[in-house]
Amino acid sequence: MQAFGVLDAEGNAIPGLPWKSIPQGAATTVAAAFDTRLNDKPGAYLSDGTEANKERADHSSDPANAEKLWTVTEEVIGETFTF
Repeated sequence: MQAFGVLDAEGNAIPGLPWKSIPQGAATTVAAAFDTRLNDKPGAYLSDGTEANKERADHSSDPANAEKLWTVTEEVIGETFTF
């Protein structure tokens, strides 16, 4: 984590970075799994436990990018998935 600039040489967190507590860090995953308001929004982008589609990067919802990623993944692992 030192290489990413988030920990110092002793393994301590660099002050001033936007650290979250464990509950804050888990909130988005818990919301994705259990928030019934998201039931009709599959694929919604979540941030800090709430829907944040306006923050989503355009490339992350591009079907062509998804297809490329799927194909490359199959090639790397040497297995084809059919549905």
